[in-house]
Amino acid sequence: MNYSDNMKKPLILALAVVLLVSCTNTANDVSENDIPAEPIEPMPIEIEGDLYSGPQFQADLDDVTGGESLGTAVASLNETFETYTVIASFVGLPELEDGYFYEGWLVRTDGELSVISTGVVENDMNFYTTDLDLTDHDKYILTLEPDDGDPAPADHVLDGTFYQTY
Repeated sequence: MNYSDNMKKPLILALAVVLLVSCTNTANDVSENDIPAEPIEPMPIEIEGDLYSGPQFQADLDDVTGGESLGTAVASLNETFETYTVIASFVGLPELEDGYFYEGWLVRTDGELSVISTGVVENDMNFYTTDLDLTDHDKYILTLEPDDGDPAPADHVLDGTFYQTY
């Protein structure tokens, strides 16, 4: 399975949820007069450049606390749009206590150590994009952070090493 297949799954799931909610909200408002006599042709979508023009990576995230949480982080360097993007998703994360949050991190372990925050996890997802080439950051780590203003990573929950998928 390649990166674009992994990217399609969350996007297809999100699209299906939006479509389901949209159909549910309008189902009672539809009458026979609203149904077109002829099928509607889909409009083509044109995108300039290749969305997946550079290397793509995946990290399978394992729980390092002895728990049963899992996750996947996918990363791509888009050479056409000059952006590096990481999307991480998680399942089975423990409920957060008041005053705590989950935060994602990219880590370069080969050569000079570098640790970059990918931000706070929301709805079991972490999305990060930058115009820097971070393909040399070989690990994704999820931490449990106290809301104490300290920017340093705290307790590791999940981590995984990126491998190239394309």
